[in-house]
Amino acid sequence: MGAYALAEQWATLPAEHLKAALKSADAELARQHEHRMARVQAAAEAARRTYILHMAGVVSAFLISAGMVAGAVICAQLGHETLSYVLLGPTLIALASLFVLRKQPKGLQEAARLAHTAVNAPQNQPMAPPNGAGVV
Repeated sequence: MGAYALAEQWATLPAEHLKAALKSADAELARQHEHRMARVQAAAEAARRTYILHMAGVVSAFLISAGMVAGAVICAQLGHETLSYVLLGPTLIALASLFVLRKQPKGLQEAARLAHTAVNAPQNQPMAPPNGAGVV
């Protein structure tokens, strides 16, 4: 059906029908517009929350890193070089990457899983009695 045939069909209708059709079309377009605007606002709010979360991670990583560096300097001045090496070593890098990237390294995830299973494993072994106990 061509546009001309469609226009001929609409031409035979009274003006009240055309007004009603335009009114319902306007209402439908307004509903669609409201729906699209709600989706755009929801996406903008989600992007804003993601940005705030990322910036909070960056600020937290900076504060923790600065604290660890300051602690390492103080420990080194007090003669605890080993502790200062620990504070400035992989611990600093792991914590900073954890807060900034919000991801754990794979080795850390595996260690956490093993520790979790070891803690939650059922303890079926009976405890040995203390020395001298249980002897009558």
